[in-house]
Amino acid sequence: MLETPYNRTYFEDNFPFIVKTLQNVKKNGRLSHAYIVYSDNSDIRKSFATILAQIILCKEKDIDTVPCGSCVSCTKITKGTYSDLYALEPISKSRQIVIGKDQDDTDTIRWFLARFYLSSISETGGKIGIIHDADRITVQAQNAFLKNLEEPPKKTSFILTSGNPHTLLPTIISRCQFVPLLTNKCSYNFTDCTNLHNLLMEIISPQKKSLSFAVNAADSLINMLDNLRKEAERSVTKRWKDHLANLENLESVTARKRITTRYDAAVVAEYRLLRELFLNAIYSWFAQVFQITCEVDSSLLANPEIISNYLESDVKLNQNKSSWFLDKAEKLIANLKWNIDEKLAIQEFCLNLIN
Repeated sequence: MLETPYNRTYFEDNFPFIVKTLQNVKKNGRLSHAYIVYSDNSDIRKSFATILAQIILCKEKDIDTVPCGSCVSCTKITKGTYSDLYALEPISKSRQIVIGKDQDDTDTIRWFLARFYLSSISETGGKIGIIHDADRITVQAQNAFLKNLEEPPKKTSFILTSGNPHTLLPTIISRCQFVPLLTNKCSYNFTDCTNLHNLLMEIISPQKKSLSFAVNAADSLINMLDNLRKEAERSVTKRWKDHLANLENLESVTARKRITTRYDAAVVAEYRLLRELFLNAIYSWFAQVFQITCEVDSSLLANPEIISNYLESDVKLNQNKSSWFLDKAEKLIANLKWNIDEKLAIQEFCLNLIN
């Protein structure tokens, strides 16, 4: 299971109605064959997808203790060794899940769906398919997936996770049960998170800014993105440990190249995911400062902790100035979404802030 604080106890404490409802529908034999786990926190939706898989397969007779965490199915799912659990996520450089050429085209919808027509080798015979960030599935791939939602293979359950499920086709949404796990806040725990907030505080300070300040600020932001790349590589390398360890044992040059290419694409996809969080943190910081200048009580903010340095400082922006900073942050995000060179976009952002 994911190494996060989001375990069964967390969900029972924070989403008791959701957990109890799923336990009751299991007790009554009314579990759906497809769910969309919807959350604004990626760790929460990934963690709950694993717990939901355990609820579906758990053999504990006391339904109030499902998932028990100790039966064969629960234990194997926790350890990641349940043989009939298949997961798919966007690991291409474009962070899209595509339809694929055929069932041998790994990490594609056709490869994923083919797993459910193989003979089961698990004790329960139940199969679970989890698609993380399902809103990244292309329209063509969604249409290919639709047939399996309409007529799922025997004893198969699908779990889709998403932070933006309404981008999915209506025909996909209509065949799934929603599991909403909204927190109305985002968790910022990436490398240099505190450094980023401190730099943003320096940027809005009233002292007159020089060209050298803008250059240094841009260099700091670029270094933070470089650290995110390293963080992405460490994360993917940890997940791909077994594949990479067996790389030298493969006799086929083509097979080695295929794994290396997939690994490189996974690193890029992970970096883009972290960069999106990084940009969201910049926007959230300026947006919440703007809300404060509009006299919104700090207790009503989504993430007041990330602007604690502003709240505790003597700097007090007016509404027009905070709105101006927010506009610049929006432009930076828009530029990077259009794949403008990162360094140029950040340098322009910092130069604009001193004018």
